[in-house]
Amino acid sequence: MTNGAVRDTLQIRDLGFPVFCAGISIKGNDQSRPGKINNPITFDGVIVNPGDIVVGDNDGVVVIPPGEAAQLLQAARAKEKAEAEVIAKIKAGGSTMDLLGFNEAYKRLGLSEEA
Repeated sequence: MTNGAVRDTLQIRDLGFPVFCAGISIKGNDQSRPGKINNPITFDGVIVNPGDIVVGDNDGVVVIPPGEAAQLLQAARAKEKAEAEVIAKIKAGGSTMDLLGFNEAYKRLGLSEEA
């Protein structure tokens, strides 16, 4: 993960190595300055501390402090289960407008024909 640009994108893709970056550059980096290891960094305004869990997919990246991991995993599994139930109901012919409560919200806001 970098808040800068990367190069060698074909090789990175061929390795199957997940990279989240701000862009692509053909220029090499400057290795004349030493870096730091095991120090907090700030990435696009988010502080990432040593030991944090960083998880990403095509939609984005999340930083999880280790002390919150178990609780967040439990919440994510519950969310995943609830979403699977909604998908099953949609496949059975259900309407997302009904299943997600949009029809009721539209009625309260006076946006439906039934209001």
